[in-house]
Amino acid sequence: MSLNLVRLIAWLMRRHGKVAVAGLAMSARAWLEDPSNEHKRQALVTSLRDWSKKAGDGAGRSAAKLARQIERRRANVGSWERELLSLRYEIVDLPAGAARDAALDAYSAHAAAGARIVEVSARPIKTRRRVLAALASETALLPGDDLNDVERERALEAIERAQVACYRVSLAMAEAHQPS
Repeated sequence: MSLNLVRLIAWLMRRHGKVAVAGLAMSARAWLEDPSNEHKRQALVTSLRDWSKKAGDGAGRSAAKLARQIERRRANVGSWERELLSLRYEIVDLPAGAARDAALDAYSAHAAAGARIVEVSARPIKTRRRVLAALASETALLPGDDLNDVERERALEAIERAQVACYRVSLAMAEAHQPS
């Protein structure tokens, strides 16, 4: 789903310009950073519905379909991990430019969402382990991808920030459950 969202935004940027699509891109980034936040999810759904009317044709149908999918979606570690992997592949497949930069931003935002998934999980220790394992896997795979040095460094920094955030969330949760 995140991959389709990035593709739609990239297409809309090419067709309507970066400035015209900025609101949708900001809503998408905010939701990718915190997929369990209801207000951010609704803002993205509203923005997608607006674009479904403006864009028309295939892009309009895609925006409407994504709005329905996002409205029904609930964050979990499995879908987060699959979408992170898909977003990394999308970066590599795009030509250099605004769309590729937007895909890298989406990847970074989605990596950061791992900590939020740990935070809202019913089983935070198990979830943290899975999120950290996925982030470690990304760290191992990034050097082999067709990214330039700057992109690779940005992606690795995003992964590192996400790992630190996971540990901070775990520490805060442990401190909250300490007996007084």
